[in-house]
Amino acid sequence: YDDCADENSVADYTVECVRTGEETVLRLVEPELISGVTAHLKGKDALIEYEGLSFESGLELGTGRTPIEACDVVLDTLESGQTSQFAMDGNELSFRVEQGNNCYTTMRLEADTMTPVSAEIYYDGRLVICCEISEWYME
Repeated sequence: YDDCADENSVADYTVECVRTGEETVLRLVEPELISGVTAHLKGKDALIEYEGLSFESGLELGTGRTPIEACDVVLDTLESGQTSQFAMDGNELSFRVEQGNNCYTTMRLEADTMTPVSAEIYYDGRLVICCEISEWYME
């Protein structure tokens, strides 16, 4: 995903995201410098691990405004089913889900398979996080 919170800077990350029950595990793949850093998110708690060391993140989770929460926001959006707008553009279906607190997420799915392609998270009408989904599967 891209962290678009500051119009003048963009940080690109490649992340593997797995949600099991109430826990989401994120593993950084790229950039290589921080590859292998893993975050375990559960509720408002985040535990960061790297090469056998672990520590509390100190992040204020629960707002959906941190890049580390982007995967959870996207998964919650897909699970909620409470859409406010739909649109078709070629073979992509897009929909918007209001999350309250001046926040909404726009999801794009491949229409034929309903596979997520991308997500954009907005706060106060401003795009803050862009997620490109390259692989998707559910068990």
